[in-house]
Amino acid sequence: MLNNFSILITGGNKIAADFTYYSDNNIEWMSIDALLNWIEQNRENIGKI
Repeated sequence: MLNNFSILITGGNKIAADFTYYSDNNIEWMSIDALLNWIEQNRENIGKI
């Protein structure tokens, strides 16, 4: 088990060892409609990871 997760996510890309992410400098944001659509499309998977 990795980081106490029993499900591994595959198909991702490696990132640089010094990568950091801060949401306050994110220049791409979902609209409310896009977020609601994403939630509807992924409802069955939310909370499983």
